[in-house]
Amino acid sequence: MPWGGSASATATGLDLHRGSGVVRIRWGAARAATIAAASIRYLRDGSRRMHILKVPHGGSIDVSIALDY
Repeated sequence: MPWGGSASATATGLDLHRGSGVVRIRWGAARAATIAAASIRYLRDGSRRMHILKVPHGGSIDVSIALDY
């Protein structure tokens, strides 16, 4: 996904790479998912932007997050 952009896919999770690290987010079953940049920016210079991950589900969902740094 390009910086500040958005993407959609049917997936069981996503990997977010930051430098040499990876944040792995998994929700098990393949589901339609979208991620999009929000208009909210932070840090003094506005160099960081909030992104919103949406994974529609039927009422409850188990999510696991693993950090690999």
